[in-house]
Amino acid sequence: MRNVTRKFVYYNLDAIISIGYRVNSIVGVRFRQWATRVIKERMLAGAVQDAHLSAIDKRLLSHEKDIADLKEKVNFFVETQTPPLQKDRNHLFVQTTIVIVNQSFIFV
Repeated sequence: MRNVTRKFVYYNLDAIISIGYRVNSIVGVRFRQWATRVIKERMLAGAVQDAHLSAIDKRLLSHEKDIADLKEKVNFFVETQTPPLQKDRNHLFVQTTIVIVNQSFIFV
């Protein structure tokens, strides 16, 4: 079994960027162009991701409201339509079913 140990040199990113923006040479210009492009791409990707997550949050809230409304309707139906002796058993069954559906519901 081979055991390899390497020493890595770590650089301060802030120092690299500040030096790269102060150098007046072809390499400095290329660095600034590259850094600007990468920063812009990362910012746009983050904005797109934030918009996507915001849309998912809105859909999730909508689904949660729908589920709450359905729970109220089911509870009302169970309380008003079942005979007194079966009320507790049926209500427990419906509540358990709702919990199982909530746990297995996948938001996409």
